[in-house]
Amino acid sequence: MKQKEMARLLKAIDMVSIIACLILAFYMAPLETGHLIERFPDLAICYWPLLAIVWVIAIPLLLIGILAWMIFVEIGNDNSFSEINAKRLRRAGILAFVDAIICLVSLTLFTALGLLVTELLLVFVVGLVGCITLALICVALSHLTIKAAALKADNDLTI
Repeated sequence: MKQKEMARLLKAIDMVSIIACLILAFYMAPLETGHLIERFPDLAICYWPLLAIVWVIAIPLLLIGILAWMIFVEIGNDNSFSEINAKRLRRAGILAFVDAIICLVSLTLFTALGLLVTELLLVFVVGLVGCITLALICVALSHLTIKAAALKADNDLTI
């Protein structure tokens, strides 16, 4: 696969993930939260707080999607290993870690209030593990990208 072709594919996948995030946050979350409240009427007080948590969690994920798009543009321009991409990966890692903290705080809050049901526990734990994994991968890739950028700069100087 050629570099330009790969960059187009990466941008297409990124766009699908951004659209999926928007659909999940603004269509599926209100619908499923309503169904959850139908099964557990005690959670009716949590409808808007749950949606607010989902929307707050979606913001860093959408920002990560934007950062990924910018990285994929650089890949298409044959500038994969650059300091700017390393910084973007680091920012994506920080945003993913912020999401993990939001998931952990939300899980703790719902547990403390006695409002945690199995479905919420599953969503928060999957979100927490996913965000921590994404943060670790992004930060590690940021480190590798900065090292590769330095090697590339040295190689460009020696002809």
